[in-house]
Amino acid sequence: MIDFQLTEEQEQMRQLAHRFAEREIRPVAAEYDESEEMPWSVMEKAAQIGLTSFQYPEEYGGGGVISALTACLVVEELAWGCLGIATAIVGAGLAAVPIMLAGNEEQKARYLPWFCDDDPPPRRGGQ
Repeated sequence: MIDFQLTEEQEQMRQLAHRFAEREIRPVAAEYDESEEMPWSVMEKAAQIGLTSFQYPEEYGGGGVISALTACLVVEELAWGCLGIATAIVGAGLAAVPIMLAGNEEQKARYLPWFCDDDPPPRRGGQ
């Protein structure tokens, strides 16, 4: 029989993302939509609690949660807060996927830590 229950780790990540969306995203979503500004302060808070780096290997500073289902749960909860802000939070990580999949160890060691610290990756520009 198939077990559709979330693991404890998945449920913890889902709850973390939901609480973040409820407390940090929803209260400011309309303001950012209206101003058309990048939600840097929200992105920084997300980075500080690991919502931008949980899916990267621990050896590069990530959370080590390598699970597509967990990533989907997190994105779904963030998008419940605001799809635009959720996209800003997780969208920069798309640049890390080719590095994770096809990069050599030198490239991974050089670039993946950029996605795992408290400074949102889009702010880094051409570093």
